[in-house]
Amino acid sequence: MNTYKSYEQLNNKKLVGFYFELLQNIFKGHLSEAMFNEIELLEIVALKRGIELSFYKKTNKKDHHSYQLMVVVTSRRTLHN
Repeated sequence: MNTYKSYEQLNNKKLVGFYFELLQNIFKGHLSEAMFNEIELLEIVALKRGIELSFYKKTNKKDHHSYQLMVVVTSRRTLHN
């Protein structure tokens, strides 16, 4: 089974959680920046479900090893009453 198919098996909550965990590990240096390819795959899977994933990283100006990471999840589906 390829990676993309594996990501399709995750429910939305696990998909977002895995997205966050991967980002944290990339920014901590535990994973290489090549893993951003996996981030893109997760974003593609989410988009097919009508969900947009994005992130913001804010680095502390005094301590460049310290940062805040925020993941934004936006639904692309319209709600009908």
